[in-house]
Amino acid sequence: MTRASSSPAGRPVADTVDEEESHVLVIPDDTAVARRVRVSQVVGKNAGASDGSLVLITEKGHPEQRKVAVCSIVGKLKGAKVYCPAWMGFEEVQVSKFRQDFEDLSEIELTCEDTHLGEVCGEQLPKEMVNYLSRCIAGYVLSPDDDVAVVINGRVTRFSTKHGSTGWGLVTADTVLNVKLSEEKVKPEEKKVRGFDRVGGLAGTIQEIVSCVEGPLCEPGKYAKFGVTPPRGVLLYGPPGTGKSLLASAVAEELQAAGTPIHVELVKSTELTTKGEAAVHSLFGRCRESGLASLIFIDEVDAVCPDREGRGSSTGTEAERRMVASLLTEMDGAGLPSQGSNPPLVVLGATNRPNAIDPAARRAGRFELEVSVGVPDEGGRKDILEVILRREFPKAVQDSLRPSLDEVARKTHGFVGADLKALLSRACALAMNEGSTAGVGLRHVMEAQKYIKPSALKELIVEVARTRWSDIGGYEDVKRRLVEAVVWPLTHGDLFAQMGVAPPRGILLYGPPGCSKTMLARAVATETEMNFISIKGPELFSKWVGDSEAKVRDLFRKARQAAPTVVFIDEVDAIGQERATGGGGVADRVLAQLLTELDGVGGQSGAGVVLIAATNRPWAMDPALLRPGRIDRLVHVPLPDDDARREIWKGALGKVPHATVSDGDDIEHFVSATKGYSGAEIIAVVREGCMAAVRREIDHHESGEMTLTRSLIDEGLSRVQPRITQELAQAYVEYAEKQSGGAGRG
Repeated sequence: MTRASSSPAGRPVADTVDEEESHVLVIPDDTAVARRVRVSQVVGKNAGASDGSLVLITEKGHPEQRKVAVCSIVGKLKGAKVYCPAWMGFEEVQVSKFRQDFEDLSEIELTCEDTHLGEVCGEQLPKEMVNYLSRCIAGYVLSPDDDVAVVINGRVTRFSTKHGSTGWGLVTADTVLNVKLSEEKVKPEEKKVRGFDRVGGLAGTIQEIVSCVEGPLCEPGKYAKFGVTPPRGVLLYGPPGTGKSLLASAVAEELQAAGTPIHVELVKSTELTTKGEAAVHSLFGRCRESGLASLIFIDEVDAVCPDREGRGSSTGTEAERRMVASLLTEMDGAGLPSQGSNPPLVVLGATNRPNAIDPAARRAGRFELEVSVGVPDEGGRKDILEVILRREFPKAVQDSLRPSLDEVARKTHGFVGADLKALLSRACALAMNEGSTAGVGLRHVMEAQKYIKPSALKELIVEVARTRWSDIGGYEDVKRRLVEAVVWPLTHGDLFAQMGVAPPRGILLYGPPGCSKTMLARAVATETEMNFISIKGPELFSKWVGDSEAKVRDLFRKARQAAPTVVFIDEVDAIGQERATGGGGVADRVLAQLLTELDGVGGQSGAGVVLIAATNRPWAMDPALLRPGRIDRLVHVPLPDDDARREIWKGALGKVPHATVSDGDDIEHFVSATKGYSGAEIIAVVREGCMAAVRREIDHHESGEMTLTRSLIDEGLSRVQPRITQELAQAYVEYAEKQSGGAGRG
């Protein structure tokens, strides 16, 4: 048999109850859990009462006071089970009135004390919403001083009612409603953000989703005129934390706020996977029995509808396969005209693993529409920050942070909504811990950014680079080339656009080991405030077939999500060396995938992503990788000259706490003594000098502070010899001269 529950539109919705005995249908309170009680008494005459007749259920002993519900008879009355709100604490109820005891109401007065509704609608409720309210409460039986609850703007809204009848009155379709709203205005700090107002940075995505959902639910008839089946499934996909679940609930709120009576089911995947196919059938059954247009949102739908063939993972269990089949069967019959009186239905699914979903679910007629919910750009991040401040933080925090939002948005490349919320929360915690009286400022946010990383890149080796040009001694020509290739397209993008010039997609730094190639790449990311992904070439290889190519795809996909991003591949010759005739091994496939990513096949141009590769063996690189349009900037990073070594020595000695070396003759002596040394070897000399000081202190038990003297550095020089031969250094020079004929090379 059945009992009644509440739908989001405030109308009774039948739920299946596994009972053999007939029941009276009771509408539980919107905000309470229903408990079952027994009808122990039937008061008054029930002549003419039959299945479908209205009856009034009250607490036993109080026939005219505490109403439980008004409902239709199903089967016998006395001894039937009734479901009523648990908070009432009733043990027994009674049937007190029958349909003939109810007077049809010609007019009722409804007063809403919800200040939020008054703030949204003004002094008068719109005509469309009055009509919606009338449809919701038609069939209700009210005492002279009663109340009703209806879902408006996505929230349960209560109205007190008054009417001229001396007894119980029945609200009919002809009853005139006089609605009064609270005149009290909501204080700005008490306003709650609802609907699309609580979604920031996704204006284009919102427009696309609304176009996919609004028509099938609100105007299904227009599809029938053209003989077209309305969409039944929309798949939202994108990285975690981008707002897919938030979008779905906002869509439901907006539809309800517009006066559209719809039944909404927001379910997590675990609610279905734990109970299997029965839960899937029950979910769609509730929608059908509601009699309303229905919107179902399934979060993490890839868990409910996994790939049954096990592509990319182990084959699913038999229970999983049955659950997938159940979902597909229900979607095939959802809201079709051929299904008779079935109301329209749209299923929204969200996932960050679209390729893990069974392909059968993504065909036409099921999840036929797919909407990407991507990582926001700078403007989107500012919108999200504004929304988060309004929703989550008090006015004092809003006032102190709002002037800095432009700067925060500019410095948070790759952050999604969840990351930005965590960032602001961490900034507030830092301000609180230090006892700041000036509120939360930009410096707190920048400090918090050291701990909060972009979700889209957490699977990769992501670094917030902190190397400045000033940390790298010399190499002015190399720095200039990198600025032209990476910094200018970001800072002067309009000039590039005017000339129709595309910025370089790839830069190759080549030269002897230890010559600051990695530091140069880090400095580029720091000076441009770009995200920095560092990976070694050999790390992309895997023993599993196809996994190596997938790693390359994922690397660039995540870099695009967090753009602007510098992708630094060290030892790129491991994956980019020249292919042999008749190849086809894993190295060749990885290289082919890298070439594809650089070309931007499939419309993914990689805008905002710059590849910087480093190698000690440029002559071993495949020519296809080094052609213009791919890695089209070849930059020679030679051994440091006198000026560069001087800057390296000053920087290295400046970091030693107790160095007694002067800035004059001693520095020039070291510059002269380290001709042919790389930067890494000069740092090794200083380290050996420091170790000599420690060794002397331990061996001779000398008291006082240890110092780094010229003699100790000379001792380090004797221990560290240059490993780059003249022949090898000359080979790099000759390669650079050979490449200098190409545009932009050198």
